[in-house]
Amino acid sequence: MVIRKKSRTRSKPNLNIILGLILAFLLVFSLFWIKFEVSTNLNIHLPNQTLFQLIFFRRSLANQIFKIVPDATRITFSPNWVNFNLETKIETEAPIALICDQKCYYLGNRDYIFEKSSQNQPSNLFPIRTRLTIYPNSNLKANLSQALSKVFNFSQNKKLPLSQAKIMSNGDLQFFFPHLGSTAYFLIDPNVNLDQQLNKLDAFLDYEKNNRFEEIDLRIDNRIYYK
Repeated sequence: MVIRKKSRTRSKPNLNIILGLILAFLLVFSLFWIKFEVSTNLNIHLPNQTLFQLIFFRRSLANQIFKIVPDATRITFSPNWVNFNLETKIETEAPIALICDQKCYYLGNRDYIFEKSSQNQPSNLFPIRTRLTIYPNSNLKANLSQALSKVFNFSQNKKLPLSQAKIMSNGDLQFFFPHLGSTAYFLIDPNVNLDQQLNKLDAFLDYEKNNRFEEIDLRIDNRIYYK
């Protein structure tokens, strides 16, 4: 019997595994090596973003922008993979009123509530006091927004100058206006037919314009209470 010694064969490295490791390394390396320059439609400077930040921490960049631009309402990111540029479109609100509970905020033209800016503060904003709690970086309730818009349009069309508005604790609205050397107000329920309430106001003001009154309550259907 002939017994031969077993020869050891060297295992050849798997080419697919090697290529996979190289690709994985390049992918991880590119996440931190590739950087995007951030450009915006506003005159603000933002730091460059790595590909890793762009993929996983885009919300962090948005929050940074919201702090710099408090009246920003919408941010759109559009990566340009040719020039490695992150085109950032920032949509902002134009303040039209000053709304206050314990603190005052701006109310924008698209019903967005945001922090007052220390720069370029607009003057002559319409004052709104509220007994309801309001939160910055949020939208005013839709029923209040619609009612305010309709009343503002009514006041412009009828040349009724409004001095201020109040949001009451039950959500109803109180609007103040000058009348015969004094101040009067009318009450609106934003949850019922606004057109009917304003039609009643129009008829009442036309009929009682030369008489003194202090309050006009338009909230009851088919009725007007005043004093």
